[in-house]
Amino acid sequence: MLDYNTKGELVDLNTCISNQLYEKFILQAEHGNDWGNRQDIIKFLEKYRTAYLTRDIQTVDMMFAEEAIIIIGRKLETKKLPENMVTYQPFGRQPGYDYIRMTKQDYLTRQRRIFETMQDIFLDFSTFNIVRKNSQPSIYGVEMRQTYQSTGYGDEGYLFLLIDFNPDTLANDPLIYVRAWQPNAWSNEEMIRTGDFLVHK
Repeated sequence: MLDYNTKGELVDLNTCISNQLYEKFILQAEHGNDWGNRQDIIKFLEKYRTAYLTRDIQTVDMMFAEEAIIIIGRKLETKKLPENMVTYQPFGRQPGYDYIRMTKQDYLTRQRRIFETMQDIFLDFSTFNIVRKNSQPSIYGVEMRQTYQSTGYGDEGYLFLLIDFNPDTLANDPLIYVRAWQPNAWSNEEMIRTGDFLVHK
């Protein structure tokens, strides 16, 4: 996706969303009169994705608020039991993941270790949904599917980011206040979404 300014000059290149999603965001912005904000979010997500692809821990650090809430999912590996052992079957469609809540510093320490040890890292997004908090015009939730692949590990799940930016102060970069990852949508009621958060500023 190519971005042009009002003079028709190329100013940016974004690859984290498809052309179809880009057109969808333009239509949504017509109702909320917030196309400028949505463009900033798209560019922010491109920067976010690039930071992980290039292992840029300094940029990742700057993109998160100091008091950010970070929830990661860890795939539970099933041990192979000896023959004649008792087995069990979980009820319903329970995902085989454990969830860990981390501080920003704990998350950066973990992410730095991943960047240093993984030879290959691939990150891609799909099925974007950008939701503005009605009570706070500078707060947006971004709900999307994420595909992640690295050396020896891969998953696909649901990534939620709660992003705050001040459109009146160009020097202020957007900040992530909540980052939550969950496995594929096994239960719509369990998904973390923008409406789950009350924002007080």
